[in-house]
Amino acid sequence: MNEVPDDDLDFDEDLIYTYRGELFTGVGYEESDGRRISEIHYVNGRQEGVSRGWHADGSLCEETSYRQNVLHGTRFRYDTEGHVRLEEKYEYGILLSKVERNAQREVTDTFELTPTDPLWKTLIDFRGRFKW
Repeated sequence: MNEVPDDDLDFDEDLIYTYRGELFTGVGYEESDGRRISEIHYVNGRQEGVSRGWHADGSLCEETSYRQNVLHGTRFRYDTEGHVRLEEKYEYGILLSKVERNAQREVTDTFELTPTDPLWKTLIDFRGRFKW
C-alpha cells in the first residue's frame, strides 16, 4: 500500500486529496519523533475506511470511520489505558448517537438523533439516495 506523509498531500476546496498531481489512494500519515501519531486511508482522493490517531505514549487515541470523505460508521476516542471515552455513530456525516464517559467510565453525556431533529429529513433523504 502506498504510504506518504500528510504534508506531501495536496487538497482542493472539496477536500479531494492528490499526490504528485494524481488522486491519492493509500495512507497519509503524520509522525513525531519517529513515531506515527496519525494515519488516514484514502481511495481516489477521498477519505475511506478507518483512520487512527495515537497518544504520546503510543496507545491508540482515536479510530474514525469514513466513506466517500464523510464520517460514516463509528468513531471512538480512548484514554491512555484503552478505555472508551467517546463513542459516536455517524451516517453520511450526520451524528446519530453519542455516549461520552469520564475517567471513572461513568456516562457524562449522551445524544440520539430523533425524528424531530432538523437533520432527520436529511438523513432519510441520504439513505434513499446513497447506498454506502
